[in-house]
This record gives sequence, structure tokens and C-alpha cells, in this order.
Amino acid sequence: MTLNLRALPVAAIAIVCMLGLAGCSSLKVVVDRDSTIPIPPGSTWAWGPEPPEKRPEELDPRVNNSIVHGRIKRSVEAVMAQKGFRQLEDDKTADFLVYYRVGVRESRQMVTQATPVSPMWGGWGWGFYGPPPVITSREITYTEGALWIDIVQRSTGKLAFRAIGLDRDVTGADGSDEQIAQTVARTLRDLT
Repeated sequence: MTLNLRALPVAAIAIVCMLGLAGCSSLKVVVDRDSTIPIPPGSTWAWGPEPPEKRPEELDPRVNNSIVHGRIKRSVEAVMAQKGFRQLEDDKTADFLVYYRVGVRESRQMVTQATPVSPMWGGWGWGFYGPPPVITSREITYTEGALWIDIVQRSTGKLAFRAIGLDRDVTGADGSDEQIAQTVARTLRDLT
């Protein structure tokens, strides 16, 4: 499987909604690994080139700024070093290239709630089980986020490792160094 950054699935990019700003409480990580490509500690890596165009979720100013991107890069570099990988500046000689994408989007959901009613409400005509519950529905708005990290074998261009961290509600996240570091660490936890 050769990595084509321009052809990343639209559905997956829609998921790529800002985990870097997420607190890790509801973080779900999906990992895909090509077991035929070894990624041994001690391997070298470099940052791959940025994708030529960004998706709408990636253009949100909450994530499309140098502060957030700097925090993500520093966090990825720290996790890779902790796992025994050596970073090179030259992407022409590294064993692996690392890419990431981050974005956010607003989502809405209808929430329906049934509230039981006292049997005294409405009289005794309701029978043993009492009156029906009061049903209320309301729309809630929240921010979804995701961080997508790919590790590609440079010599073949094949995707060796992909981790997508998804958080359904990052509405209150502040994008601090600590939050981003926790998100990156959990996203790359299964590497090696």
C-alpha cells in the first residue's frame, strides 16, 4: 500500500478533527499497522512534507496556527525519542517519514430524555404504572476533534503505521502543552 497524501479518504479526514486540543478523557485511538514492515527502535525518522492542501476541518483557526502545530510536533518528537527512534533533519536518508493532520468541526446531536411523572399527576385514571413519562428533546452542539499520525517507510513509500485519535467532545479543551502531549502519547502508545 503506497501512501498518497492527496487521496486520504474523505470520511477519515472528516474524522480528523482536532485531538491536539483534546483532553484525553473520551479519546479513542484507532491503529492500523502493516506487520510486514518492521519499525524497530533505533530506526531513524524525519518529518515528511506537509500535505499540499488542507481539508475544511484543518483550516479552523483553533488548530490551524503555528502554536498548535509547534506543540504537536514537539510532542511527537518527544514520544518518538522516548520510544528509541532517532530524528534526522534530512528526509532523504531517514528510514521513516512521519506525517500528521489535525482538525476540528462543530457537531450537533438531538438528545431525548424521558422524565417519569408522579402517579398523583393526572389522577388515578392512568392505572398501576401511572401516567406516561414526559418526553423532551433538545439539540446539543459540541466540537469533535482528531489527530491523525502516519509513519511511512521512506524507501518504499508504504504506510507502516497509522494512528487516529478521536475525541467526540473537545469543546472545553484549551490546547495546552500538557493536553497535546497526553493526546500524542496515547495516540502513539501502540507504536512498536
